[in-house]
Amino acid sequence: RNPLTDRDSLQYHLPMWAHWVRSGNLSVALREPLEIYTAYPGTAELLQAFAGWAALDDALAPWPAIGALVLLGLVTRRLALRLGAASPLAEAGAVLLMSERAVTALGRGTQVDGLMAAWTLIALHFALRFRAHRTPRDLAVALVSIGLASGCRFTGPALGMLVLLTALAWPPAVPFAAVRRVSWTPWLIAGVLTSFWLVRNLVATGNPLY
Repeated sequence: RNPLTDRDSLQYHLPMWAHWVRSGNLSVALREPLEIYTAYPGTAELLQAFAGWAALDDALAPWPAIGALVLLGLVTRRLALRLGAASPLAEAGAVLLMSERAVTALGRGTQVDGLMAAWTLIALHFALRFRAHRTPRDLAVALVSIGLASGCRFTGPALGMLVLLTALAWPPAVPFAAVRRVSWTPWLIAGVLTSFWLVRNLVATGNPLY
């Protein structure tokens, strides 16, 4: 829907990356109204900004959210299959989810909830794959996905910890030796993606959250 008219887009999503465009950096817009919102994590808004720069206006800004809904549907199906659902039920469940009005509404503006949900479910899917097969690359994908989800909302890190605890520590727990086989690189990437916006806020305002 162009131009964007929903409250969240106009109140802080678009102003957040408009400030980045004007300032040439990813700083907090301290001198603009509603600065409490522009201190939110901005990984999703960064994707929107790239789309905006590509079109030289906000015409393509909703496309990251639309792409997130496609990912959400696909990973919902894969996760249902992994949890033992028959293929027709998994596909029907994914279609029903994507047909829900509250879900489709996430693709009509610059909402970040779809991106966080998609990356969180991707993390859960690959963490469960790691639990089943002990393949290091599965946990690596899960960790990076947690980092991406954590860059969308402040609730992301808590959801990421819940994903890891569910997949790795639920009895019977995954042996620590299997976890140690994973390279330090995805742990570092997840840490940077999770902490970047918090550190930025801490430097700018003295508070990692606002």
